[in-house]
Amino acid sequence: MDVPPLSLEVALLKMFNRDTEYVFRNNGYRLYTQWWTPLEPSPKGVVLLVHGMNGHSGRSTPFFNLLLRDGWVAAAYDTHGFGRSSGRHGHVTSIAELADDALFMVRHFKQRFPNVPLFLIGGYVLSMGGLTVVHTALKLQAQSDAGLLAGVIFHAPALHVAADVRPPPHVEFVGRLLVQLAPKLPLLPSVDATPPPANTLPLSMPEEEADPLFYDGRLQLGTGLAVLAGIEQVSSQLHKLTLPMLVQHGEADAVVPYDASCHFVHVASSKDKTLHLYPGGGHLLIAEGEAVSAPFMRDMLAWLNARA
Repeated sequence: MDVPPLSLEVALLKMFNRDTEYVFRNNGYRLYTQWWTPLEPSPKGVVLLVHGMNGHSGRSTPFFNLLLRDGWVAAAYDTHGFGRSSGRHGHVTSIAELADDALFMVRHFKQRFPNVPLFLIGGYVLSMGGLTVVHTALKLQAQSDAGLLAGVIFHAPALHVAADVRPPPHVEFVGRLLVQLAPKLPLLPSVDATPPPANTLPLSMPEEEADPLFYDGRLQLGTGLAVLAGIEQVSSQLHKLTLPMLVQHGEADAVVPYDASCHFVHVASSKDKTLHLYPGGGHLLIAEGEAVSAPFMRDMLAWLNARA
């Protein structure tokens, strides 16, 4: 989907340079990608963002702003089915396919910036991106390509779903039968279908401006089950992760219980692993008040800078 730059993007373009392009995967998907360069001639490294459910890279400009002012190249792309990339809007067939998008983009940006460290961040405080990065990191390690990354950051990764968010067992059972016939049926309320409040973001999109790239429809049946399957697929593999890792999670997250992140950090084999929990923080940490969002952003930058 091609649309003019959003106001968030226009505001940042007045301060920093952005490059964009479409790249084509061999499965036929066309992925929109963008990268912003800091004012410093020698950036510290590249931070590549994998967005969360329903979102797209254009809504990540507040995050880019933070990184750019600290001297980092900020890069992102729209996964297939979201934003400006091709594919049915809002539909996910499997998390493994999203991880293949991420693998492709990791290699793409490492070729573009071969002499600086590359970090992969999952979610921008939305959990499907975090789950995608878990899959991506494990695939990189299995392919002996873990050296492409200097580290990974997970924002409330969807490694478990709260009981009051997950559908009842009988509904899930019927859904698993129905998905064979109608995987794109929009049935379920989406837990991530509401963007962060505009007035909480460092660069704000006017509330009256619609974002045609954001998927605000009901969660498609196949997408919901793909996320649940993606969680199940990695649940017994978490101990294999060896990359340097930072996990950030709000203790009041009503979508993904924070104890799932505690377990993740506990079992991961990485010798460099850090967990930051934020009392009172919900699922969208950057959209919380300054008492939560400020340490969330400060902790992330400190972790990156210590490994630049």
